[in-house]
Amino acid sequence: MSVPAIVMQESDVSFGRGMGDGLGELGGGMVDRVNLSSFGFDRALEGTLKGTLFDFKRDKYAKPVKNLPAMKKSTNMPLIPFFQPTVRKFSDRFDLQQLDRNFYKAEQNLYGSYFIIPFGSAAIAPKSFGVEDEIKPTMIGVHYTGSYKPQKTGTFRLVGRADDVLIVRINGKVVLDGSVVVAGNPNYSAWRQSASQFKKDTEAGMTYFGFKKAFYALTGDWFNLREGVNTDVEIFISEVPGGDFGAYILIEEQGVPGLKIFSTRPLSDQDKAFLERLHPDVKEFLGRED
Repeated sequence: MSVPAIVMQESDVSFGRGMGDGLGELGGGMVDRVNLSSFGFDRALEGTLKGTLFDFKRDKYAKPVKNLPAMKKSTNMPLIPFFQPTVRKFSDRFDLQQLDRNFYKAEQNLYGSYFIIPFGSAAIAPKSFGVEDEIKPTMIGVHYTGSYKPQKTGTFRLVGRADDVLIVRINGKVVLDGSVVVAGNPNYSAWRQSASQFKKDTEAGMTYFGFKKAFYALTGDWFNLREGVNTDVEIFISEVPGGDFGAYILIEEQGVPGLKIFSTRPLSDQDKAFLERLHPDVKEFLGRED
């Protein structure tokens, strides 16, 4: 599914002042202003994925969903087993109509091309979508969908993690589930990492962007990309009990050492400047140029 685009040349974009809490501005000659947060641009740009924020505590009419566990100041952990079947059902087919039919969503869409959300307060999600006074940062999720044309032919895999949920689908196949699964609860998708890769990731125990040691990076399945050929991408990220939240997606090319930031459009100097402001770890992944 292609996303309508406002085509901007790099030369038309200049980096503006920061807005706090990971927010920034991009502005240029072809549009008056494009706001940017960790969750994406506030306008569709060429190669971006359309992101929609859903509030799974309420139905499409903004009424509380049935049998929602009572939320407490001390812990909202009961929300996890309640919410998990909803995500699992969605991740089987990435049926966006299922979410549209059943849950409340923010009016503002954001358009992402890279996904680096350092570990921090879950409140950044509704704030980025402009609904911090309307949607509490518990049992929320953002669905991204769109297509892009890769700049390079090759075999790749994604590396990522989220607290709580990160599921990525490329051309109709889930290639990574970097979610945190609480003991005793089922997985959020049918994707399973190979035993050998699980062992490698566990032994390496690599953590990035402020994530806790227990939430080390997970490596996805290999998939093929062809230069200039439309590639469908769907991403679902979610926070369940509230409090802390973060998510990131990196990419590795087969036969090429090191990881880079996964992006569906070339990173401009302005993009790189924005990313470097998010977290010091970014520099490691921006330093590997093709």
